[in-house]
Amino acid sequence: MEEILYELILEKLDEIKEIKFSDLDFGQLMVEVPPIGYPAVLVSIDYPTTNNISRLIQEVRATIKLTIVTKAITETNSLASKEIRSQGLEFLRLRQKVYKKFQGFGNEEFYPFERKSMRNEMLRQGLKTTVIHFETSFHDDSSNS
Repeated sequence: MEEILYELILEKLDEIKEIKFSDLDFGQLMVEVPPIGYPAVLVSIDYPTTNNISRLIQEVRATIKLTIVTKAITETNSLASKEIRSQGLEFLRLRQKVYKKFQGFGNEEFYPFERKSMRNEMLRQGLKTTVIHFETSFHDDSSNS
């Protein structure tokens, strides 16, 4: 299911034309020159909670972490013109697009996504990074095959 979920997430991200790069999060931001295009979204999928429904079927609560990374291109301070500041705040509009694309997203295999948190993280100087956590759940019967 994790692979199916990841592929569906990539399809949804591809619908946002501003995003130039998306990938599983392998720690790309930990190197001096991250090997990504900007803006980018790095994806992590975790299963923090699982419960047995039967011997071979589990209910899985999955956490999807979308790390949105943009370059800080222009100024956002009060001394900058409104036009320059608007360009610098483009990341706010991008993260709102990502939120709107995924909030309530679901299908017959998993329950609709719910945003659980959204916060800024300072991971690299010159990059603006926002992390949005979503949760979903599904039944995993893969141990049955």
